[in-house]
Amino acid sequence: GDGPAAEKGDIVRFDYNAWLEEGAVLFDSSTQAGRPASLPLGQSGLEGLDLGMVGIKSGETRQIRIPPELAYGEEGAGQGIIPPNATLIFEVRLLDLKVSPKLSLADESNFETTDSGLEYAILQEGEGDVVEKDQGVSVHYSGWLEDGTLFDSSIPRDTPFTFVVGAGDVIAGWDEGVEGMKVGEKRQLRIPGDLAYGPTGSPPTIPPDATLIFDVEVLAIDTP
Repeated sequence: GDGPAAEKGDIVRFDYNAWLEEGAVLFDSSTQAGRPASLPLGQSGLEGLDLGMVGIKSGETRQIRIPPELAYGEEGAGQGIIPPNATLIFEVRLLDLKVSPKLSLADESNFETTDSGLEYAILQEGEGDVVEKDQGVSVHYSGWLEDGTLFDSSIPRDTPFTFVVGAGDVIAGWDEGVEGMKVGEKRQLRIPGDLAYGPTGSPPTIPPDATLIFDVEVLAIDTP
């Protein structure tokens, strides 16, 4: 293949065929279904597939042999389709990828802490109107775990996210962190677990009580 090598968090779109090694039984195929898979690398739910696709380039085809401990282990999956301790073979062709934003932490001295424990740093000053509660806002964002793992971003999708501030449409840290921003402003939010997904997390990507880091840019305000 050619172009940039895929890294964890990049949006990869790929075709695949998947077999059980024993008996060469085909158990899944996006090629036959006519629907390529598209997801952030590292979030397939299959550890061996995630590891095996790191570094793949657009147009490249790889065959990945995944041992049970990096697949479905002693339990198997698919109501008996994948038996316990099965080795899987994936043939993957990368169609294209979108390089996702990488975490760049703001300087600690730029962070301010609110009474709730939310921390924020202004990355870029805005010049437009100020976001108020009960207003609709359109934003671009990227969200990471503290170890730098990207779990979501509107940027590779090129689709801004719209929500009503204070309506409970988003996690509490977002409602608080976006209110008061100006159009054109970029902030980095460091949101403690109790203002994010709490003790339950958001499986499989966000663990319990995880602190989340978001870069958020306000694009427009729309008062409902």
